[in-house]
Amino acid sequence: MLRFAGPAALALLFWAPLCAQPTDLPPAPSSLRLGALLDTLAARSPRLQAARATAGAAGARVDEASTLPDPMVQLGVMNVGLPEFNADMPASMAPSVQLMKQIPFPGTLRLKGDVAEATHRMAEAGADETWWELRNQAADL
Repeated sequence: MLRFAGPAALALLFWAPLCAQPTDLPPAPSSLRLGALLDTLAARSPRLQAARATAGAAGARVDEASTLPDPMVQLGVMNVGLPEFNADMPASMAPSVQLMKQIPFPGTLRLKGDVAEATHRMAEAGADETWWELRNQAADL
């Protein structure tokens, strides 16, 4: 009797998970409604969330593309090696401070803003298309 206990326990170990009822099943087909399914799909679809996040990121870049770049300050020290300096003279250092501001060619900021706005609209259209594709797939269920 003991020699059958090992194989029986092993069979029970593999058979029990197959017979267990999963607790997180979708609702039964009789209670499944398209509106509830679409609400769940809109809230939980990673594909749709990624498309919406891409559109949001593209929208955030619109203002940045159409503004002037920030000014820059650069500090530096340079050793000046000139042949007329003697070895007994103190080390010669030339400090430098630079303030730089890029000024773009006229019209390029407006064009960059227009391109960023068009990219944002395309990303929003892509997110809308993703939503309609998911709706179509859900309706076919």
